[in-house]
Amino acid sequence: MLIAAAAAAPGACRHCWAAALNETVVVRIDRRRRKITKREAIVAQMVDKSASADLRATKMLIDMMKDVEQRAGEPGGSGEAAAARPLPVSFDPTYNRNPPFRGPQLRAPMPVSHR
Repeated sequence: MLIAAAAAAPGACRHCWAAALNETVVVRIDRRRRKITKREAIVAQMVDKSASADLRATKMLIDMMKDVEQRAGEPGGSGEAAAARPLPVSFDPTYNRNPPFRGPQLRAPMPVSHR
C-alpha cells in the first residue's frame, strides 16, 4: 500500500520522508545526551560503520555522497545558495598549510651565565 502511494504521489511521499528524517532523537555520545535529527543519526552510523571497514556501508556512503554532490550541481539545488554565499573573511587562497621542508634550522648556542 505504501509503495503504491509513493508511486502515485512522489511529491507527497518526499514530504513524509523529510518530515520523518527531521524528527529529533536523544542519543548518547561520549557519555553525554544530545538531541539530533534522525537524518544526522543515520549519517553518523553510516560513517562509523564505514570507518570500521564495513564494505557495504562504505559503498552506500560513497553513493550517498555522489548523489548529494550531483544534486548540489543541479539548477535549484543547494549548490547555488552555497556559491552565492561569500567566503569567510579569514579565507586566504594563497595560504599553504604544509610549507616546503627547508632542512634543520640551526641556532647559535645560548650563552651560559656563570655565577
